[in-house]
Amino acid sequence: MAQQAVDVAQENYDQSVAKQAEMAAAIKEVEKKLEKLKEAGASLIKVYFSVLVDISSMYTSIDRSHIREGVDLCTQLSKSAASKETSRAIQDKLSTYTKSAAKEVAKIVSTKQQEILKDLKARS
Repeated sequence: MAQQAVDVAQENYDQSVAKQAEMAAAIKEVEKKLEKLKEAGASLIKVYFSVLVDISSMYTSIDRSHIREGVDLCTQLSKSAASKETSRAIQDKLSTYTKSAAKEVAKIVSTKQQEILKDLKARS
């Protein structure tokens, strides 16, 4: 009878140890998956920032080469209208500039989009 109680206690103890070992293995597996998830998240953030840098550099180059001059022309047009001077030449220049700048900006944006899409896999 006493031996049966010892055997049952031993069996319970062995089952408890086995469950703890299973739990420890499961925790390690979860920790590994969390680490992989953290690494993937860090990589994704790096890719997003890399794309953001590309977009901001594109915007800066477009601003310098295609936006500022148009703003200056608008300012000149506004000044000539306020002073009641003839602004037809400025209007024509602004119209020509607007058409040219729109085409160039569209070309730059399209090129940058293709570049970003092409390099997206290499970034990750």
